[in-house]
Amino acid sequence: MRSLNLLQHPSLTRKQKTLHSVWTSLAGLAIGGVCVVAWLQWQDAETARLRHTQADLQARWLLRTQQNQAVAKSQIQWREQVEHWQQWQRIEQHQQLWVRWHEDLLAEARRSGLQLVRLQADAMQIELQGTTLRTDAMSSIRQRLSEPLEHPLQMVSMTADPHAGMGFVWQAPWPAAPGLPVLPRLPALPGSSLGPSPMGKP
Repeated sequence: MRSLNLLQHPSLTRKQKTLHSVWTSLAGLAIGGVCVVAWLQWQDAETARLRHTQADLQARWLLRTQQNQAVAKSQIQWREQVEHWQQWQRIEQHQQLWVRWHEDLLAEARRSGLQLVRLQADAMQIELQGTTLRTDAMSSIRQRLSEPLEHPLQMVSMTADPHAGMGFVWQAPWPAAPGLPVLPRLPALPGSSLGPSPMGKP
């Protein structure tokens, strides 16, 4: 048998080259397709991961916003409670001061012989009307009654009564505490014919 000489058959060599080129192209296309599929899968996975991260960040932001709102609401409620407590403290102190001054007034009346006719108070001032036989002690009595007050009692008028002695009307500023438009009702003043002392002007 005679051996095949490839140099004498150039067409066979061309066929082999063509087959090699085709297989190389097909391999390149296959690898490219695999790369494209892998890249698309990675892109889908990355998109899903980013969406999950975004949803997690939105949930955290919403939770923090709700927590901040709850904290702000709690702080507002706490400030309101503190303001109410402080207002109640002022009202209570105001009432206690008024009751103590009224007790001092009754004690002074018993000690000095004052005849208290009327005690009137509104949101701005108190007015005390009475009579005394000790005209020489009126100034010291008024001074003692003024000591617990923020503003001293001032003489408004003075009249002479031959039977009851010297009549007087004293006044002093008495601002009502916030939230307390009227003062508490107190027992009747000794020597008064008007019954319980009125705490507000009619």
